[in-house]
Amino acid sequence: MGKIKAVLFKEGSNVKKGDELIKFEDDGQKAEVAKYEAEYALRKAECERTQKLYQQKAGSQKTYQEAEASMKMALANLDNARFQLSRTTIKASFDGKIGISKGPIHPGNVIQPNTELVYLVDNSKMKLEFMIPAKYIEDIAVGQAVEITLEAFPSRVFSGTVEA
Repeated sequence: MGKIKAVLFKEGSNVKKGDELIKFEDDGQKAEVAKYEAEYALRKAECERTQKLYQQKAGSQKTYQEAEASMKMALANLDNARFQLSRTTIKASFDGKIGISKGPIHPGNVIQPNTELVYLVDNSKMKLEFMIPAKYIEDIAVGQAVEITLEAFPSRVFSGTVEA
């Protein structure tokens, strides 16, 4: 669940892969990242100190191993916090065109997980399935060039190839 902070697209606009589309409120996640960055820095410094002491025979292996494990746990917490922060932004997963929103997408709206918000369509390629009468099956081959017209676009000719 998240509260929308900003909508960064217009319906019908073209977007590129990686463009930010929607940002959710992220103050809590930013605070978590800052907290775990500080904890990791502290644990790393402790690990380096105990490692030096251990190498100089002034500290125990157990103390060094505990400090190293603590540092690794702090790093894992930091990685998780960064991942959670990254989930507060929805980005375009491919180049395409934004469709019509599937509901009210405005700053302040609370969105439940797995809610469809908007379509992103890659209309640079089209897959067309059609039937061919058996008497023409010998005339069709994989890789063969095809040209089609559609009722919706009577003046356009679309080119492609037979895949299967």
